Parts: sequence; structure tokens; C-alpha cells
Amino acid sequence: IKVIGLGGGGAQTVDGIKIVDVGGVSAGTFNLQGDYVFQGDQAVVAGAYAYRLYQNGVSTPADGDWYLRSALINPVDPGGPTSPLYSPAVPVYEAYAGVLQSFTQLGTLQQRIGNRSWTVADQSATGSTTQGGNPVWGRIEASHSEFEPGTSTTGTDYDADLWRLQAGLDMLLSETASGMLVGGLTVHYGTVKSDVSSSFGTGSIEATGYGFGGTLTWYGKNGFYVDTQAELTWFDSDLSSATLGKKLADGNNGFGYGLGIEAGQKIALHGNWSLTPQAQLSYASVDFDSFTDPYGALVSNDSSDSLTGRLGLSADYESEWKGSAGQTSRSHVYGIANLYYDFLDGTDVDVSGTRLTSKPQQLWGGFGVGGSLSWADDHYSVHGELLARTSLEDFGDSHAFGGSVGFSVKW
Repeated sequence: IKVIGLGGGGAQTVDGIKIVDVGGVSAGTFNLQGDYVFQGDQAVVAGAYAYRLYQNGVSTPADGDWYLRSALINPVDPGGPTSPLYSPAVPVYEAYAGVLQSFTQLGTLQQRIGNRSWTVADQSATGSTTQGGNPVWGRIEASHSEFEPGTSTTGTDYDADLWRLQAGLDMLLSETASGMLVGGLTVHYGTVKSDVSSSFGTGSIEATGYGFGGTLTWYGKNGFYVDTQAELTWFDSDLSSATLGKKLADGNNGFGYGLGIEAGQKIALHGNWSLTPQAQLSYASVDFDSFTDPYGALVSNDSSDSLTGRLGLSADYESEWKGSAGQTSRSHVYGIANLYYDFLDGTDVDVSGTRLTSKPQQLWGGFGVGGSLSWADDHYSVHGELLARTSLEDFGDSHAFGGSVGFSVKW
């Protein structure tokens, strides 16, 4: 039997959709020509659901008729309760917004510009001040993340392999006896690739993101800083199902933005050591254009916001020296410990009226190490960081690691 969808959104079933009505007694056997094979049986896709062919109804177990049912049956207890059988495309749609969100997460001030937060306004150990100039900077970051959500409609896990190039120009806006106010403009470009896995099927997402942003930072001469940033990102994404062997969406457009504020206080210790307690709050939102997939399912974004808080403490060691030409060089190494908490309820995607929810594990912990080196009176600087973090509710189930390297030149 071949079943041809006529554009319906699909639905959960009880007895099912009767497609063969047996008027008496028949020994005939029917086989379904489906879109894919699930647990050894042919299945056909319509909307958010998939259907297999069964003989006899649920409420009329001896009627001899043949039904299409969307039912995930427990092989250990075939007579027990059933849950819906989702289309293999549905896990990809559920993970889509979360993958885009991984690209819109904002970094820290240290990751963006290195240790200029301490040299731009501080007096040096010799009593001299750093020379002025508008720094042009760039950095590249790469990371691998694996997510096992705390709540998932389809039990979907996914990963995210990300790289991103960011560049910017910082400008001194104001200087007082207390410190400096610096504004900046940024541009960014990168990609994120994801493999999606669920008992219902596997697939992949590939997205390219590009955009621009702005920063505004206060550097106090007492070691206190406040950094704010905003970014806008446009996406172009391809979605595919490995189980179905089909591309689900080609060049789907999306948009995201991020807003963040970070504050910290440098506390001088003995010698060249210092501690910097810090806090950061970042909001990110993504959206994508609604589309209809090859099986007639209408896919749209419902809610895809995140609000992440971070508490961190870094231990810093800084040194300074003068070369034979009398120019100052500096080095800075640090280790940082972070706690992260996601305050919102994850993402919701609608597939032909069926709501799919993915809520990440909320509490994470992380540790990083990094350093920077500047020379020629801070006209040139390079910096880098390695960072790893994991969920703490189910330790290690969700985790991420990555790194970034950057440089800056003052003009």
C-alpha cells in the first residue's frame, strides 16, 4: 500500500486511520510502502508524525481491518501505554533554535580584548601611563559543545561545532580623573554545524552567521570596570535528515541578537598577583523564517530566548619590563572559574500545530586559563584563552570546550 499525503498536518491517533476495511474474514496481508524504516517496519511521514501499518483496531482488537497509527510501542511491554511516533525530521526542528542560540552567546571582556582592561587606564609599575591610540583588534574563536537538554519533547541530543571571526575598532570617548570611557564597533562572521540525534531519527544543521555590534566600556583607575555589548546576527541555514535522506530546508533565513553587561573589580594582592571577582548577564534571542518541509509540515519559531548569568573569579599574574629601546612590555597570565545559570525556559518550535520544547540544563560550571603579551608601549598585543565547562545538574552530560586567540594594534 502506498499512502500519499494531501498536505494535512498529521495528528496523534488512537485506533488510527482506517485504510483497509475487511467486510468478513480475510487472510490477506498488506505491506506499507513508506518514507523510511523504523524498528524494522515501513513508516510514512505526515506533518510532525510518522505512521506504521497495523491490523486490528485498538478498541476493536479483532475487527481484521488495517490502520495507520502513530504509536511508539514499548517492545518489552507491547500492551502498555504508547507515545506518539514523531517524524525523523522533528528532532532537527526541535534543535534548530538552540543551535542558532549557540552562535549568539556573548563572550567576556577578557576574551574580546585581552588585558587591555588593566593597561588602558592604569598607572604602570614605573609610574608611566600607557600611550593613547585607537586599538584595532581581531580574534578567532572555536568551540565544540554537546547538549543533552533537561527537557526535550523528542529526547533530542545535539552538538555544535562553531568557529567565529570577530574584528573591531575601539575609540576613547571620555577621560576623567576616575577613568576612561571607551566605545567600540565590531563585525563578525562564522559558522556553526550540528549533528542531531534522537530515537526518532538523526540529522544535521549547518548555519552561517554574520553581523555587527557595538561596545561601551568604563575602565576605572581603581580597577573597577563595566562592559556592555550588543550584537546583531543574520543567519543562512541548511537542515537535513539522515534518516529520511532528504534536505528539509535550504537557505532558511534567520536573525538573532545579543545584549550583555559585565562588571568586575580588580583586587591587588601581594607582588604582581591580583584577584578579579566579576559578574555578567547576557540575553540572546533568535528567530527564523517559517517554512514548509518536503512532507508538508509547517515549521515556525515560537519562543527562543535565553538569559544567562555568570559569576566568575580570576586569579591574575602581571609583569612589566622595559627593553633596550626604553619601551614597555607586559605579560599577563590568569586562571578563571565560572558558574553559569540559564534563567529562561529554553526554546519552543511549532511543527504543524505540535509544540516542541527543548530546555537546557540550567546550572553549569567552568574553568579557563589564558594570557596576553603586549610590547612597544602597548601598541601591539596578542592574547588567548582556553575554556571548558559542564552542566552540574547531571555532571558531564552537557559540556563544552573551546579557545580563542586575538591581537590588537594601536594607531
